Amino acid sequence: MMIDPDNWLYVLILVEGTTEATFVDRVLVPHCAILRIHLTPVVITTKRSQTSAPNYKGGSPPYAKVQPQIKQLLNNSNARQITTMIDFYGLEGKDFPGWSTLPIGSCYDQVEHLEKHLSNEFSE
Repeated sequence: MMIDPDNWLYVLILVEGTTEATFVDRVLVPHCAILRIHLTPVVITTKRSQTSAPNYKGGSPPYAKVQPQIKQLLNNSNARQITTMIDFYGLEGKDFPGWSTLPIGSCYDQVEHLEKHLSNEFSE
């Protein structure tokens, strides 16, 4: 059976590291394919190599490393949506949008707060 790629939703997921990328590939991709959603994990580059060695990817990234990569994904004309998968518990959040106004409360409330501020950062 031929699959029409125009009827698929293409989603890029900026992930913290290889563990999250493996989770996307092994767990989310098979499920979402049934729904005609094509997921592509993109591991955050945290350090660019000055030599011929590969760039370092993964780890708890500061926002200064995440922001330009989100902008790059937003400029990808093939993607209909982008999202992130970054561990909240290890987040170096001091420079993340909304971190300075993080509410006291459950981790769910805090993550929702950060997600809203991150979304607002790119809504223009």
